[in-house]
Parts: sequence; C-alpha cells; structure tokens
Amino acid sequence: MFRLFARMIGQGLDTDEKLRASETEVDHERHLAMVQERFIAILAHDLRNPVSVVESGLRILQRRGLTGGGDDIVAMMRGSVRRMSSLIENLLDQARNRRDEGIVVKPQLTEDLRQTMEQIVGELNAVTPDQEIEADIDLPAQVRVDLPRIAQLLSNLLGNAVTYGAQGEPIRLSAKVENRALVISVANAGEEIPKDRLSALFMPFEQGGERASREGLGLGLFIASEIAQGHGGDLSVTSDAHSTVFTFRMPDAIPA
Repeated sequence: MFRLFARMIGQGLDTDEKLRASETEVDHERHLAMVQERFIAILAHDLRNPVSVVESGLRILQRRGLTGGGDDIVAMMRGSVRRMSSLIENLLDQARNRRDEGIVVKPQLTEDLRQTMEQIVGELNAVTPDQEIEADIDLPAQVRVDLPRIAQLLSNLLGNAVTYGAQGEPIRLSAKVENRALVISVANAGEEIPKDRLSALFMPFEQGGERASREGLGLGLFIASEIAQGHGGDLSVTSDAHSTVFTFRMPDAIPA
C-alpha cells in the first residue's frame, strides 16, 4: 500500500513538472512572437522614409524626361517601389492587428472616390503598360467611405490581379451602387482557384498552392478583407475556368 501511494505521489510530481515545463515553453513562444512582431513593425516603419525618397527621386527624373529608354527603366523602377510601399503598409497593418489595435477605418462623406480610383488605375497603367485595365466606374457624387483605406483595398485587389492573372488578358474593374450599397469588383482571367483554397486567400501569410511561388507576402488580400469588415461590409471571391472575381460590398454607403 505504501509503495502504491509513493508511486502515485511520484507520478503527480512528474505531471506537475511537465505542466510547468509546458507553461514555460508557451511563455517563451509568446515572448518570441511578440519580439518578432515588434521587429517587423519597426522595420516596416523605418523602411517608409528611404522608399519615399527613392519614389520622389524617380518621379523627378521622369518629369525631366530621359532618352535612350530611360523613361521605361524609371517606370519599371517606380513600379517596384510602389510594390515595396504596398508591402510595407500591409506589414504595418498586420502588426497593428496582432497588437489588437486593428485597422482604423473612419468612413465619411467624400466626393473624391471616383477620382481616387481613376488615379490608382492610371498609376498602375503607367508601371505595367502591357497590362490592360478596363475600368467601369459609375458612382454618385458623394459616397461614405474611408477614402485612403478604400484606395488601399483597391490597390491590393488590382495588384493581386496583375500578379496572378493571365498575361495578355485584361483586368476588369467595376465600381457602382446597388440599393445604396457600394460594390467594387476586380476580375482577372486565369486558371481556376480550387474551391478548398478560396478561404485561405484571406488569411495572413497564406497564398495556397501555386500562388505561394509568386511574389508577395500573402497579406494584400487579408488587409483588403480587414478593411472591408471595418466598413461594415465584406470581401468575397469566386473563381471558375474563365475568371477570378473579388467583390467588395458595403451597405449604406450612399446618404439616404
């Protein structure tokens, strides 16, 4: 009887030690994750300034006019800088989300949504002249949105379409109002995305299948989805053998 009691005590102590070891490991992993998140946030923040300087310098060079194909080279470099800026902003937003600060969305009435969308399309056409974008923007004078965030959402969706869409096939952008809801869709041709991978497209650092071999961190669609939710709307995707379509729908975007 004494031996059985001693054995039970020993097993209990062993279980307590394993539990403490497990808790220590969890605390270590949590601390490591926190350090990594802070590092990413600091790195992304500090990269903003040099990237902005490079962008400004390239813009000045392009305005002055270059010869011997210089304009094409500068345009290509500006495209790369633009992608870097987008990655930096997405990393900063991801860091905010991990700290439970969330993506700040402050919708307000604006008359500049159409102009902003046209500007984004124009910039993308300038840096990817071989990629046609068919834009159908039919919006009322005033729309209630967080303009910079919607610009970020659209930029991410168009950038995704350029990266993963079929080369030589146009990207189709549509922006309209249906029953006071703002509806923005971006469609690109290409191979069908398997149904079991569609939901993973909106997860951070997840691209799924062949998409993982392409450039990017897998944050663009996640950030776009978070911006959609911040507006009280949603971002959905459908894909078949003909096209992949991302659709943002935001109710009550138009004043009653």
